[in-house]
Amino acid sequence: MISHEVSLPVDEILEAVERFARERVAPMAVRHEQPMTADTVAQLNEEVVQLGLLPLEDCGGTGLWEDSASPTARRLGLSILQPLSRASTGFAWQLQERALALWLARRLDLDGTGLVVVTQGRYGLARHALARYLFGTPLRAEDEAMLDDCFGTATGTRLLVAADPWWRVLMPVWRKGLGMQWVCFAREAVESGRHEHLHGLDELLGIALMPQSAIEAELPSPIQDTRSLMSGVLVLQAAGQLALAHGALRRALEIASEYAGQRRQGGVRIDEHPAVQALLTDARSVLADTEVWLSRLAALEPEAPPSLNEAFLARASLHPRICGAANACMQVLGGTGYMRDCGVEKIVRDCNVLRLLHGTPVELHMFASVFSVNEASAV
Repeated sequence: MISHEVSLPVDEILEAVERFARERVAPMAVRHEQPMTADTVAQLNEEVVQLGLLPLEDCGGTGLWEDSASPTARRLGLSILQPLSRASTGFAWQLQERALALWLARRLDLDGTGLVVVTQGRYGLARHALARYLFGTPLRAEDEAMLDDCFGTATGTRLLVAADPWWRVLMPVWRKGLGMQWVCFAREAVESGRHEHLHGLDELLGIALMPQSAIEAELPSPIQDTRSLMSGVLVLQAAGQLALAHGALRRALEIASEYAGQRRQGGVRIDEHPAVQALLTDARSVLADTEVWLSRLAALEPEAPPSLNEAFLARASLHPRICGAANACMQVLGGTGYMRDCGVEKIVRDCNVLRLLHGTPVELHMFASVFSVNEASAV
């Protein structure tokens, strides 16, 4: 995936990431029925900082999403996430989210220590309303009402998927008559309890956030900057989620292929049976298509509206296929695949969560349709 457009030690970085994923992360996640503890995740995060992958300070452009303006650095970021997700999708997810919070913090001149970010509203992406706002389309009364209901602080909760420790959360808040603004809340001002139905990503906490407007810290930023920053973080988030799903599916395919090469039925290995070959071939095809899309997304400028359209269309089309391919890998193992200690069952659940967070396929298609209408009108 990497092309040497800038002088980054790409090969050395990826070799270190592969080694870290294989020797440090994978052994901590080998017991699939026993998720990593918070202490384990925190320890691994300290090692990630030492490796220069989490850019708490200037890492020379090698940190995850540190230099999002460089296509090579963006490709590097996606290549970093894949082996980490192959070892543990939950660990890789929280690393991606922390890196995105740091990306925003640098642009808002904010201390990124202990910061996490929430980009989705009370009802996901507010149907067409958020798309109209980000693409600069004039808002209707119902759009403003939806944005206020979804991203306002007066009612409702938002979902944060993260690992401890974190102390502050950064989120976009809709201001009637003003537009969207970034607001930083202290943890004690927003946390209302654990979300008990996360389904996957067992290493992490699902936390229900209920912002309290009386004790918030608003970050002054022009409306146009808010639009571009929100578009940028959504693009990087979408590309990162695809990279995470790719790594998870690759691991599921490895487990299924290894099993099929050893298990015998009717006197022959099951990987010689046409039905099993079809299941494995489908998973390989989805992996190849995802790699093509990741290369395409890495070449896009994150803060440009067309990039957001491309990223959301990629997620909308690929995530359901990735979930289907992970399920196919589980079927290769027969009844064993459905057991918690096998590993594929967990990967299926993780992929399902990645499909739903930050916009379901239906929402993403609705979002992209607004851009298509705008383009048609412009022509």
